[in-house]
Amino acid sequence: MISLDDETKLAVDVLRETVEKNFSAKHKEEIRCLHLDTFRWQAKRIPIGILIADPKNAIRQYPGIEDPLPFFRMKIKNTTQSASLGSDLWPTVSLDYFGDSVLPSMLGSEIRYPLKNTPVEDAATVGPWILPLLKDIKQVWDLKMPDMNAGYMPMALEAAAFFREHLPEEVNLSTIWKIEPFTLAELLRGSDIYYDFYDHPDEVHHLLEFCTELFIRVEAEFRKISGHGMNENISHWGIWSPGIRLNGDTIINLSPELMEEFVKKPWNRLAEAFGGPVITHYCSTQAAKGLHLFPLITNWENSIGLSTQEGIFYYEEHYQELFGKLAVESGYTGANAPDIFTPPGVFETWTNKFSRKDSPNGFLLCYTSNSVEKGREIMEIYKRCFLDD
Repeated sequence: MISLDDETKLAVDVLRETVEKNFSAKHKEEIRCLHLDTFRWQAKRIPIGILIADPKNAIRQYPGIEDPLPFFRMKIKNTTQSASLGSDLWPTVSLDYFGDSVLPSMLGSEIRYPLKNTPVEDAATVGPWILPLLKDIKQVWDLKMPDMNAGYMPMALEAAAFFREHLPEEVNLSTIWKIEPFTLAELLRGSDIYYDFYDHPDEVHHLLEFCTELFIRVEAEFRKISGHGMNENISHWGIWSPGIRLNGDTIINLSPELMEEFVKKPWNRLAEAFGGPVITHYCSTQAAKGLHLFPLITNWENSIGLSTQEGIFYYEEHYQELFGKLAVESGYTGANAPDIFTPPGVFETWTNKFSRKDSPNGFLLCYTSNSVEKGREIMEIYKRCFLDD
């Protein structure tokens, strides 16, 4: 059994004190309602969340996913700094270091993680890599639903239990990435799945149904540990949303026609399982990727939002078309963050185009800063626009 050393125990105590100071029960409830109201287009302002990812807190040598302690220490430090800003993020720690590996590993996919003690700068470029499992699409008919002891699942559940045991009660635990069913299917089949859409549609439908049911079963197990009900969802950023929030980077490869035929049904199934609509994230890295999905998903009954770096500009340009229908979440990190906060006045000008105080809002803005000082600068500009009388 892994235990905490005195230094880590002290860091946990500091996190608890920071959260208690900056997030009263009343304030946390206000944040929850603000997030949920935003997805309903009933919020009176844009929620802003600021995460601190101070390079001094980073892991320098890859420890291996079998050891949750180094990742726990890193998350505690960054979450403490983030919570000190008191932005509109529910204090949250996640197990995102597993990447997308857990569900494919349960089915027997070969997973290549960096070797232990690999410099982190190198580890970021070499893994985890997930090798396709299905060499022939006909193999989908042989897939069997795994039990919860398969692949990396026991290790991930143990890590979740370790995090939950040692985290302050006031801090949310968001577990592994919530992989969108098509994203999981592509990991299992590889790029050949894009040919299969046309050559073997029945097999693709079956694979997506299988991936959807596996996701639901796995997520239910993690929620037993995290303490969330099936109708509650808090992202790894710390954003409340109705229904379920997915990570679906590869959906931007699909045409509206393929989305309609193959993805809509799995999302409807997820909406049924989690008591509400779907919000899906994909990384666009501030480029014009995936914009063809917005008009389609805006009209889907069981989709309530898209999360993408490009969303900040799409929301501005298509405010009236999105109004009351589809919320937009934009989360930025590092070099991918558009500098809307400088020079002075840019943020004010930008927000005044479509989102003044007391006007309905359907947009959430999240930034990752590499220092508390920069995070405070952003918060001061934001307060001037939305919070100051």
